[in-house]
Amino acid sequence: MDDDVGILLVDDDPAFVEAAATFVGRHLQSANTYTAESPADARAFLESNASAVDCVVSDYEMHRETGLDLLETVRDAYPNLPFILFTGKGSEEVAGEAFRAGATDYLKKEMGTEQFEVLARRIEQAVTASRATREAARNRKLLDTALDAVEDVFYVFDASGQFLRWNDALADQTGYADEAIAEMHPTEFFDDGDAERVAEAIAAVLDGESVTIEATVRTKDGESRPYEFTGSLLEDEAGGPFGVCGVGRDRSNRARIHELEAVLDGLGVPTFAVAPDGTLGDVKGACDRLGVDDSHVGRPAWDVLPWDADSALATAVDETRATGRSRTVSVPLPDGDAVGATCLSSRAGVSVRVYLSEAPS
Repeated sequence: MDDDVGILLVDDDPAFVEAAATFVGRHLQSANTYTAESPADARAFLESNASAVDCVVSDYEMHRETGLDLLETVRDAYPNLPFILFTGKGSEEVAGEAFRAGATDYLKKEMGTEQFEVLARRIEQAVTASRATREAARNRKLLDTALDAVEDVFYVFDASGQFLRWNDALADQTGYADEAIAEMHPTEFFDDGDAERVAEAIAAVLDGESVTIEATVRTKDGESRPYEFTGSLLEDEAGGPFGVCGVGRDRSNRARIHELEAVLDGLGVPTFAVAPDGTLGDVKGACDRLGVDDSHVGRPAWDVLPWDADSALATAVDETRATGRSRTVSVPLPDGDAVGATCLSSRAGVSVRVYLSEAPS
């Protein structure tokens, strides 16, 4: 184990606890050992040093309190902290009581120093398992946060159609609560015609195909919304079909934006795009008033446009790219006039097109 391991040794025999600290440190090179001679001392230490402790090792019989009394405190305050009961009172009754109370491990004291090698190995095993569990929980939390930040719908369901995982967008965009989604089959989000097509697409995915399909979702409120769905096969440990993982993208907003783009382009309204990497995209309309033309495409946008990267327009472009939602801000032109600039994007994370609200004279 490469990282330091903080071990709190609790025993009312000062000589024994010091010996345990010495020998455990010899067998577990990464150990940082701390000692306490009573459960009360151990509680006080944990209150101010909990982050330094990776495992508690406690005797059973001590003055006034037992190791199980300490275990109760630890489980209330630190439910996932490994706790090993290391006791001279060895019996199945004590061991059973310890495990029922939430002990991670139970070890009977023996004669000689060999017992500390066994203890060091048990500590290492307990801490390794605990850290792996915490890391998995952190990764799961990061994944949950990332998926819930995605504007598109994300879903996982098994071969029977039971939803196993979905992000907030599925509930937000369909109007169904999480409790309802957990009981629904994927085809229940569609009217009969599309439901049949979706069922066929799911069957194709479970047969090993990667599928993209367009279908109209019927929200809980009865609204119809066009979506594009992708589906990929999830396999079990034996390589058999387990379920489907996919993404659903609302096409209604994109369709409206494309219609608006066509109208504005037809009117000759000056427009330009800012790509995700910050470079200037295609320039349309009478953009000579801005000092840019097709020769500037591909260069850093805020180096060639008459606004810098800290301007209100640059901020609006960044917000539109992050959220997919349109923004309109007032911007000055080089000749001193002010115009409105509308930032549009079909979805988060892609290029943003900027339309000036009045054509240059």
